[in-house]
Amino acid sequence: MSVDVAKGVISHIQADFADGRDSQYLPRLASVLQDRLMRNHMRLTDLMADAGYSNGYNYQFLEKRKITGWIPVFGKLSQETRKDVDLHVSHFIDAAEDLQEQKDNESPRGSNQ
Repeated sequence: MSVDVAKGVISHIQADFADGRDSQYLPRLASVLQDRLMRNHMRLTDLMADAGYSNGYNYQFLEKRKITGWIPVFGKLSQETRKDVDLHVSHFIDAAEDLQEQKDNESPRGSNQ
């Protein structure tokens, strides 16, 4: 599933068979999403995924398309890299929490408040 964290909108959903590695599905997922966004005059700039999507091909795939990939590598990360990833993830979490707070504070449709 792909979510625009800033807007709280699901922009793509995809189900795949469990007989393969997650990493093999990232190129198709990113391509379909990027095409959809471009048709709507938007741009895919960042992509965050868990370590299951980690492999050299995917990093190269994203780099060629000028997409910043936030995918942890298997194994240990350097302290500097971990700080960068943690900061970026914190940004996404904060944005999602802000959206939820805004949604919680909105009055229901049709109310007279």
